Amino acid sequence: MRFSGEISTFAELISPMTQQEFLDCYTKQLPVFIHGVTPSRVAKLIDANDVGHLIRTETYPGRRIRMVRNAQEIPLRFFTTREPQPRLSLSLIRGILNRGASLVVDGLEDTHPKIADLAQALELEFSSTVWANAYVTTKEGGAFDVHYDNHDVIVLQISGSKRWHLFGRTEEFPVNLFEPAQAPKLEQSADILCAGEVLFVPRGVWHRAEVVDSPSFHVTFGIRGETGLEFVTQAVNDLAKEALFRKYLPRIGGEHLLLEHEKKLKSLLHDWVEQLSAKTFLASCDAARPTRSDISPWNPIPLSRKAKISFALLRRSPIGDLDSKEPVVLGRAHQISPTDRLILQILEKSGALSFDELIGQIRVMGDTIAEDEFATAVVRLAECGLLNISVDDDASEHDPQREMASEQKQEVPRGSLRPSAKLSRQETT
Repeated sequence: MRFSGEISTFAELISPMTQQEFLDCYTKQLPVFIHGVTPSRVAKLIDANDVGHLIRTETYPGRRIRMVRNAQEIPLRFFTTREPQPRLSLSLIRGILNRGASLVVDGLEDTHPKIADLAQALELEFSSTVWANAYVTTKEGGAFDVHYDNHDVIVLQISGSKRWHLFGRTEEFPVNLFEPAQAPKLEQSADILCAGEVLFVPRGVWHRAEVVDSPSFHVTFGIRGETGLEFVTQAVNDLAKEALFRKYLPRIGGEHLLLEHEKKLKSLLHDWVEQLSAKTFLASCDAARPTRSDISPWNPIPLSRKAKISFALLRRSPIGDLDSKEPVVLGRAHQISPTDRLILQILEKSGALSFDELIGQIRVMGDTIAEDEFATAVVRLAECGLLNISVDDDASEHDPQREMASEQKQEVPRGSLRPSAKLSRQETT
């Protein structure tokens, strides 16, 4: 079985493996090599020209662009210009690459739209923080020797190829990087990752990679969830509200006073532990997460019939519990109407849809609410930062304001799209 489409979703990333097959391995923390794909599926995702553009436009050298050789970072001065305001130099970077170093581009999810879409899809799937870094190596050298990461990693090979060596674990679920431990000497598996192919490396698994076909360019998606340590650490802060825990431990007056104080602390701790809720803790973490909202600060939101509507959220949880009338997102409660709820439920199951497709699914469900009401709800949810609305290039050539003004002169029957919804009619065919 071969897969040749572009990659923008979790299912497309891991194909031909099924989502359930991958999630089973993820839950069991088992490494996975995914082959049987064609290189063309990553051809339009990101390439050398995209990385060159990121380097040329990097305003603060060293913030995202690094050069590394054998786990040692190369000082910034070796690949920046000597100006009052230093800038990264493509020619100097090329020269250092040719001497065996690797180019590392951090935070692609903030700077590259297509990688950002894929990172967001992974965040929604795993309900965990996801980031993306790029690694380019043109010679036999590399960025790192054998090591492990304190987070899960999904590797997507973009071009060239690398042989990955996996050595197993010395510690389960590490929370620190590069602990002073000796890597296992026995190699458990090794395989070559070619363009378009994927590797999952669970946290704590020692590994190293070597270039087979140069230049090698791959993107790694780091995945980090919340741990029990973080759950307890945040909860401990609540104990400061209790006067007994703020009181000094008695050091005078006899040992019996210390024992009595200890007894009271343990009793209060027991009651406190019984009230802890992992669900509440995770909900608070999700509510604090930013969104990928890309609405204009002042222009009307360009909703059209073929406009792509998708979640701006990086978590499903804030709206996952749709029994809540006011889910909390970004620390603010958003009132959710029955119409809002229906739209969010459909998008949660279907992913991105055009407005026409959204209305089609609503009609299949037997709902007869007028289209203009749904259009108004979509725009309102976008204004709240819960949804994104994007229009293709052809649609952007039209003037929505002019077309809406034209609509206002006509009688609008019930069930059609009204100007108040800011929905243009240029794409009705």
